[in-house]
Amino acid sequence: MMCQPKVQKEPPLVDAAIRQTFLDIATNEYAIPPDMDPAAFVLISLSLLGECDGEFRERHVYGTLHRWVVSGTIDEHGLRAIHLSLVGENALFSRIGEDGTDSVFLRAFSVLMLVPTIHMHRNRPFLSSEEVAQTCLALARYLREEKDLRGYVSRDKWWAHGIAHAADAVGQLVQCPELGIEPITELLGAIAGAMTPDSVVFSHEEDARMATAVIKLLKRGVVSLERIENWLKQIVPEARFMGSLPDVHIRYVNARNFLRCLLFQASGELDNEQTSLIEAAHAALPDR
Repeated sequence: MMCQPKVQKEPPLVDAAIRQTFLDIATNEYAIPPDMDPAAFVLISLSLLGECDGEFRERHVYGTLHRWVVSGTIDEHGLRAIHLSLVGENALFSRIGEDGTDSVFLRAFSVLMLVPTIHMHRNRPFLSSEEVAQTCLALARYLREEKDLRGYVSRDKWWAHGIAHAADAVGQLVQCPELGIEPITELLGAIAGAMTPDSVVFSHEEDARMATAVIKLLKRGVVSLERIENWLKQIVPEARFMGSLPDVHIRYVNARNFLRCLLFQASGELDNEQTSLIEAAHAALPDR
């Protein structure tokens, strides 16, 4: 009888002592221990957003870091340090371009952590106008370069969901009044591409969450009708005419679903001219 070779498992990303620290924090209703610097703890814990254990990553690591960032106990200097670390090469862009590997978790949850940091900036500004613009360009780059489009991964690893998480970050960012039209235009172009992939049909509400973010931007009234029209044209022709089957059909389905989400959410939220542009773009994609 032949011996079966042992499967080599990767060592856990976090040791037992650090894991227990997070479990204890959760047991204490996520209160900040009196002898702990919350900003320093969040900074050194950002890499744990890449932990493969879904429950530990989402409920304990992300759950703790999110709560502490929005708690109001971290000063502007600490919030800025956390935010800039998240948009760096070792977090948001760590091993960017990989598909189907566990590296996705650090990227996907780094972009999700931008939601509370940007929220705090909107309420208590700590980023310069240049840093807000750089954050916008970083999100655009992430949307262009992220190739791992998985939503729910497995019972053990839970969610990746990077594009949906990015949509939530976009929804916060576009409400920053200091964000200018040039980075917004770059971001819209990245959104058009991210919403029309040819490899997978989105099935975990990525399109709906991105539509929510775009509606928040359009409600501000800073994007001209001409720019909106040009942006919608980026979605429709690529979805209809470029490529071979089945890729072109997958793009078409994603474009149709995204435009439907936009059109549904535009009702009662946007003015008639903006809504009419979305209706025209949707009409350019005939039912198949």
